[in-house]
Amino acid sequence: MEKSDAKARILAVAEKIFAEKGFDAARVDEIAREAQVNKALIYYYFESKASILEELFRDFMMEMMHIIESSMEDLFLLDSDEKVRAFFKSYLGFWDSKKNILRIMMMESLKESAPDEPLFKIMDMLMKQEEEKIKAMLRKQGLHIGYDRMEGLVSDFFTGLMPIFSFVLYKDEWAAHYGITETELIDKFTNVFLITHLSYHRYALDRLKPENE
Repeated sequence: MEKSDAKARILAVAEKIFAEKGFDAARVDEIAREAQVNKALIYYYFESKASILEELFRDFMMEMMHIIESSMEDLFLLDSDEKVRAFFKSYLGFWDSKKNILRIMMMESLKESAPDEPLFKIMDMLMKQEEEKIKAMLRKQGLHIGYDRMEGLVSDFFTGLMPIFSFVLYKDEWAAHYGITETELIDKFTNVFLITHLSYHRYALDRLKPENE
């Protein structure tokens, strides 16, 4: 269902302000002023400032789900380095377009009490898709071997998702500080990521195969 222009504007401005100042420091008055709406209209659409944040996260999660479900291949399952690099750079582009939401999620996740942790929800979505692909691949090869889900979670969260998030959030400042172009930095990060995270997946898949293969 499409949002009204006013509601969409409120969400866009709130996302910008939450990312710049943090959720706690943001004020509904400021959101109303920058969105050029009456404060009462914000409370017509949202019960509270927290409700705005919840809708931003919900919209993002729905888009993330669409991205995951529409992706028929995964990095470690692609059959050429060229395809892997193209997929990964497209993946980075998606996260870069969501930098503000990502910044908000990271700030909120560092609070002592972070209910309904969106970072873990993203991880669960990614892991579900990955497990299905691995199992389908093993079945295709006539194999029925157990998959270490917890090890996969550790790998995907700490050596996969978090490095990508850190890269997206810090790449502009890093490139400026070290005098490198964004294109060069993306190429180098892609190299490092494929050597580290993708190598683990290839190792894990090889470990699942019978010794005589």
